[in-house]
Amino acid sequence: MSTPPEKVNDIIEIEGEGAFVVVDVPVYPSGVGKRLDVYLSQRLVRFTRARIQRMIKRSKVLVDGTVVTRPSYRLRRGQKITLYRLAPQEEGEVTDIPVLYEHAGVLVLSKPGGVTVHPTASVLRQTVTWFLNHRPGPAYAPAHRLDRETSGTLVCAEKGVASAKLKTAFAGRDVHKVYLALVRGRLQEVLHIDAPLALASDSEIMVRMAVTADGAPSSTWIYPLAWGPETTLVACRLDTGRQHQIRVHLEHAGHPIWGDKIYGQPDDVFLEFVRQGMTDDLRRCLSFDRHMLHACAISFVHPETHERVLVRAPVPLDFMDAARTLGVMLTSDDPGLPAELEDWLAGANLSQ
Repeated sequence: MSTPPEKVNDIIEIEGEGAFVVVDVPVYPSGVGKRLDVYLSQRLVRFTRARIQRMIKRSKVLVDGTVVTRPSYRLRRGQKITLYRLAPQEEGEVTDIPVLYEHAGVLVLSKPGGVTVHPTASVLRQTVTWFLNHRPGPAYAPAHRLDRETSGTLVCAEKGVASAKLKTAFAGRDVHKVYLALVRGRLQEVLHIDAPLALASDSEIMVRMAVTADGAPSSTWIYPLAWGPETTLVACRLDTGRQHQIRVHLEHAGHPIWGDKIYGQPDDVFLEFVRQGMTDDLRRCLSFDRHMLHACAISFVHPETHERVLVRAPVPLDFMDAARTLGVMLTSDDPGLPAELEDWLAGANLSQ
């Protein structure tokens, strides 16, 4: 174990010890000067500090390819940490994700809520990449991300030229995306949220984003579609693609998404979920097991045919059930979008 393996999140066998998942963790600027055990317990929220310390003392943590056995080791800028954690023994695997579109090296999936896109420190087989790697045919890779609890359209491409072209399209804002969300409160008019985003510096949750004056430019348009007594069904159009953008912008506007464990809630809610999973108390607090956000439609220029492709994902049953519970009557898995958003999906560059 003198050097880490070439790929992140491989499974390796260590003689006499069993199967281990390899997890790479970069040392970000926020970690410079911190103790190794402290930084890892902050980055890997499902790992307690005591568990991290045991892994370090058992030679299961490397820094820049060298085993470190002192939890008090101080980190430096630019280093890379590699952990070897025991592979989950009873984790179920994703065997069926609906395919919405497949043509000439491009695949669009309807990702279920609760399935992660890439492996994490605690999930390996319940991931989109696991499904893709075990699917017959060409090797595909996701071209972008969706949060674990977000359902809906996920574009994948054959590894190589097609994947590179699609990732460039996402980075260049050539991809048009529309989401549906069930939000708290009644929103009556179209809302434009133009508020820069950055990591929240005052949160115990390492991935939490916040509106900050020096953050990255971020723009979201919110269109109300239907209402319940204390709820609005909205469609969201993204002009930018920041981490958690819709969720944090809606919280900033005073309309957090129903079921969100991070936004619209104190940090303790998410931290309790990490430690204990979904408890009865959390379910009463959140009302739903996942946040009610669904990527309902996406359009992009196909990297081979150069034609614009529009793909829609039906609203999943748990979202429709949540809407009815909140008094929003959805009679179809396609609630219909305003003409302006249909134009946007067709490729129009909206000026507003």
